[in-house]
Order: sequence, then structure tokens, then C-alpha cells
Amino acid sequence: MNDNVKVTTTLATSITRQVIDVSASATSPTSDYFVVIPSKLATKLSFIGVKQDSASLTPSQPVTKGFLTTFKVPLSDRVPKGGKVELAITLVWADLVSPYPKVISQTDSNQKYLYTGNLYFFSPYSTTSQATVVKLPNSKEPVSYSEDFDNVKRTSNQITYGPYSNIPELTEKVFKIHYFNNDAALVVKKFEKTVRLSAWSPELLVQEDFEVHHKGAALKGHFSRVDYKLNQYQHHMTNVVKSFKAILPSRAYDVYYKDAIGNISTSHFRKERTQSVLELQPRYPIYGGWRFSWFHGYTVTDSLALKEIDDPDAKPVDLPIDISKMFPIDLSSTTYELKLRMTPSIKGLPLQTSVLKVILPEGATNIRVESPFFIDTEKRSTTFTYFDTTGRPTVVLEKSNVVDDFSDPIKIIYSRPNYVSYQKPAAIVTVTVSVLLGLWLLSLLDLTIIKDKKTVEKELVTKLKLKISGLVAKEKAAKTALNMSLNSYKLIKKLERLKESETSNFSIMTSCQSVIANVAKQTPFHPTFQAKVSLLANHFTDKINLIKKKHSLVQTFVESKSDDEDKSDEFTEQIEIVESKLRATQTLIDACLVDIEAL
Repeated sequence: MNDNVKVTTTLATSITRQVIDVSASATSPTSDYFVVIPSKLATKLSFIGVKQDSASLTPSQPVTKGFLTTFKVPLSDRVPKGGKVELAITLVWADLVSPYPKVISQTDSNQKYLYTGNLYFFSPYSTTSQATVVKLPNSKEPVSYSEDFDNVKRTSNQITYGPYSNIPELTEKVFKIHYFNNDAALVVKKFEKTVRLSAWSPELLVQEDFEVHHKGAALKGHFSRVDYKLNQYQHHMTNVVKSFKAILPSRAYDVYYKDAIGNISTSHFRKERTQSVLELQPRYPIYGGWRFSWFHGYTVTDSLALKEIDDPDAKPVDLPIDISKMFPIDLSSTTYELKLRMTPSIKGLPLQTSVLKVILPEGATNIRVESPFFIDTEKRSTTFTYFDTTGRPTVVLEKSNVVDDFSDPIKIIYSRPNYVSYQKPAAIVTVTVSVLLGLWLLSLLDLTIIKDKKTVEKELVTKLKLKISGLVAKEKAAKTALNMSLNSYKLIKKLERLKESETSNFSIMTSCQSVIANVAKQTPFHPTFQAKVSLLANHFTDKINLIKKKHSLVQTFVESKSDDEDKSDEFTEQIEIVESKLRATQTLIDACLVDIEAL
């Protein structure tokens, strides 16, 4: 039974914090205290913490049954019947308040939020007396708040309800407060922190990926750069976000950042005595309804985060072969303890999903995770980086609804055999020697492509046959052109045209004959082929000479213009003799071509 309860609710934007001071008495001996919330609100609860006389208690995992979600809190000591217990319960809620109205202009300095809550402490125990205090983020007069209750009083930035008496268990009574708050309501939809450990020193390579959403009142209309500049001295009165400040370790170095669309235009990094500060300023400020993604990272040497420990639970190195008898290798292991947080370097941001990815050194074994709070999922995988042989063991922890209250470090304990330190140098030496050996063996190989002599000769003969066929066709076309020009000359008696035709076509025929004679010289390895081609070249020479003789006789006959029939008959007879010889020569050429093709 709750004797006296005081609920203090602090309203902000993204996070609502409740501190419930409970003075209870046991109606029967008990060792536990139960905290319940409506199941419909379970997804919005980010953190629950309980203290008894300043000593922290650990609530159990929530159990949902019906409309109730229950947390069992083991007390530090068993409480007898009638015994008293003093508890301080802290509940941190995300997304419990919402902007109202949901849309405002760019220069509006009156962003308002609506909070809806339970006037009473929702408890499975009856309550004798309770007071509820709501702290507003400023002293402005609220737009409205529930006043239709007894004992309601407002002073400055605080509204007090009660005290109220004799409240039954699981009592709900809704009250609302509509208040002013120009702060931005930032929520990180997904946060991922990747930590990679060096195999040689206590050096941590840290990268944080953010996807931030502005859940405040959405921007009405389009963004105006002019209005933004003109009202730059009033930005603190609006919900705009102009920059982000990340608090890094004091020894952080090699700091970097990047965003997908290049929105970050300005950054500042400075080292202070106890911390380092990285400020990122986007080119476009972040208004309600907008989102922004980026990642930043750094390297830090932190002997406090990573240190050697004595682990009685460490298991010895188990190898299928005892190589210590063959090589002077130390098979002992060193156990390390790594302390990391799931919270980001930017404070005050609720994380809908937080992922902590830890890439341990190659060879890490006996890995276990010790967390001061419950982790939703834990996964194991292997990551390969430069010169890794067996890969780096990777631990991936995931938790939803994470706030700054989860700042207690998570311990990751692992063992690493000492001989693994030689694994990477051995891999580098092995790869280098293998490459050099491969190059040496390659230099010993004769990679010249040499074909069989007979095959090469056969391919050459085939190519020359094709070449001869092309030359014969070209010569035949030139001969046809000469015949046409000669017939034309007989009719129109224009000697200039005939001479032009003779000059070009005899040149072609002579060139073809010359090339064919050259072909014969290229095949000393094939005497038969060489003889046939040489004979073909000679026949072409005879053919050219006969055609020239025929043209000469025709020209002489035409130019003489003689009416003497005897003389005409003589010219005709001489021309027929030449043509007969031409036909005989062509027959010899065709026979040579058939023989060449058959070879």
C-alpha cells in the first residue's frame, strides 16, 4: 500500500521525465515492489530506474498481460508486515508530447505542445495520499490546462494538483496541459556506433551514424533564405536547429564527418581540458518535419576504455596440434575488458533504435557481454579488413528507446592468444613471398606462342590462294573495261578515251601480274605451289602483251581509213589470230587456277 506519493513530471519536447517518490508500507511480508504502466504506453517508455535509500535497484524485464505491463523490482531487504519502504522511481518517456498545432510558419516564435497524462500514479497498490507536480519548460502562461479538479495551483513554471486522498489501485484520470516551448523536438530514428579495435595498441576507431528527425511543429510552406537572414536574431525563439555539438574524448584525433548530400557546410573542432568538441553546421537549418543524416568519427587511444584484466573464467587455448613442441610459441592468452556506451556523443537525443557494433581484433575468443541494462538483441558475425586471414569477431548489440540515462558502460570481455600477434605479420610475409615466387616462376616460363611449322605454312598458302583469287577478279574487271573502251573506239573513234582506259586498266593488270609473281617468291617451302603461281604470272604477262597487240592493230586499222578490201581482210585476220591466242592463254590461266586451288 502506498502511504504517500509525489509525482513530478518535467515536460520538455522529445523526452518527458517523471520522478515518483513513494513511501509505502507492506500489508504482508514481501521482497518485491511492482511497477505497472498501461500496455498502450509500453512502447513509449524509454527508461525505468528505481532507487531505495539512494541504492539503485534493477527492475526485471517487463511482462505484458492484458492491458498492463508489469516490472518486478526486487527490494534490497525483505520488508516485514507493516514495514516501511522509501522508493524513488524514475520513468523517462519518449514521444509522449506532440506539437499542437502541428504546422507553424518559419518565423513563428510560439510553438506549442500538448501533454496528456494520468493525474494519479498508476499503481497496483492503493494510495493514501498523492500530489502531482508538472514542471513546464518556461514561465509563460500555458495556453490551457485542466483546472476542473480540486486543489489546482500554478506558480511560475509549475502546476500542482492535489494532494488527493484514498486513490484506488489502477486509477486513471486524464488531464491535459497545452504549453509554449520553442525548443526543437529532435528524435534519432536510427543510431549506429561502430567501434573497431586495433590489434597492436589500445586504439579505438569510432564512427557514429545518425538519422535525425525533427518531430516539432512542421514548417508551413517553403523555406525562405531571405526570411532566415532577416530574422537571424530571433532564431533562438523558433524551433529551428542551426548546428549540432558532439562531445568527444579529450584525446580524440583524426576527426572526420560526412553526409550523403553535402549539407554540412561548416564545422569547428576544438580541444578542451577534459573533452573535445565537434560542431557541425548544416547549410540548410533543420525545421520541423525535416530530417538529416550524417556520420562522424574519430580515433582515440583510451587505456581506461580498454585494459587488461585477470579473468578466472578464461579458457586455455585449444589447438588440434601442440605446435609449442615444434616452435617456441607462447600459447598463453591475455584477457581484455572493453567499456563502451550505447549513447551518442550528442547529448539529449532520444534514440528510437540504437546499434552498437564492436569489431574486435582478429583471434579474439571467449567473448562475453555484461550490460547494466537489458539488451534487445545480441548478434555475432565476422568482419574482414586489410590482411585479415580468419576475420575479426564482431559483436552487434541493439536496443530500442535509448536515452541518456543508459549512459552506464557495457563491458565486453574477451581473450586473445599472444601468438595471434604474429598472425598478421605472417600473413603479410606469406603474401609478399608468394607474389615474388609467382613472378619468379612466371619469368621462367616461355610464353611465346609458336605454332606447328606445317600448320603455319598451310595457313599461309590458304591466305595466298585468297589473295590470288582477288587479283584474278581485279584483272578480269580491268580486261572487261578495256574491251568496252575498244568497242566504243570502233564506233565513235575517240582515241583520247581509249588511251585513258588503256593507261589505267593496263596499269591494274600489270600490278596484278607483279603481285602474283611476288606471291610465288613467298612459298619456297611449297615447290609445286610456287611453280604453278610462277606459271600463272607468266600467262598473265602473255595475256597483257596480246591485249596490247590487239589494241594496237585495231587502232592502226581504224586510223588508216583504208577502203582496200585486201588490206582490211589482212587486219581482220591478224586480229583474229591475236584473239585466238588470247583465248588459248585464258584457257591456260583457268587451268593454272584450278591446279592452284587443288593444292
